[in-house]
Amino acid sequence: MSTTAFLTALAVLAVGTYALRAGGLLLRDRLPLSPGTDETLNRAVAVLLAGVLVSTTLFDGTEPAGTARLAGVAAGGLCTLARLPLAAALLTAAGCTAALRLLGID
Repeated sequence: MSTTAFLTALAVLAVGTYALRAGGLLLRDRLPLSPGTDETLNRAVAVLLAGVLVSTTLFDGTEPAGTARLAGVAAGGLCTLARLPLAAALLTAAGCTAALRLLGID
């Protein structure tokens, strides 16, 4: 892929993403949603995020992820359950993963 084609595709994606987000903000008050629809959309967001979390935690491309990644995600999850700040959870997860990889545990 040429540099021009890549930059064009990147610009189109950026403009499209911005337009979609701006449209949501502008149309939120104009398109009333029933409480059931609003609740369904909120659940759909949670399910989508959970799916991304599971797929990126368990798989590295087409191969299963290593033990270090699983342990790091678990450590970050425990920090989240303990209601630690996001930065602390991220640093704990990264530190746990890095330490295990330094010890030779994949």
